[in-house]
Amino acid sequence: RSDFHQSFLKFGEELLGKIEKEIKDFLAEAKAGNPSLVLTGSGARLEGMADYLGTRLSFPARLGMPRVPEGGLQNSNDPSLIAPMGLLTWLTERSREDS
Repeated sequence: RSDFHQSFLKFGEELLGKIEKEIKDFLAEAKAGNPSLVLTGSGARLEGMADYLGTRLSFPARLGMPRVPEGGLQNSNDPSLIAPMGLLTWLTERSREDS
């Protein structure tokens, strides 16, 4: 069990290092002045994730929340709903344009 734990931590650290490099390279290329990280998906709700990544990447990180479509939606404050709610919004707007 301890070996698995150590291997998992090593994998996670390597993966985060690669993500960190990609983000910093992108920001340098884009000449972004005041970057921030918006976390979405169910993993974004892991306790301490935004604080850890904000500290690790040296810029603010926050939990992204979906915009509530017209008519509302129960449980719309769940970051794992951002992609489907974005799709719903896009489809609604496209439908209005086609009408």
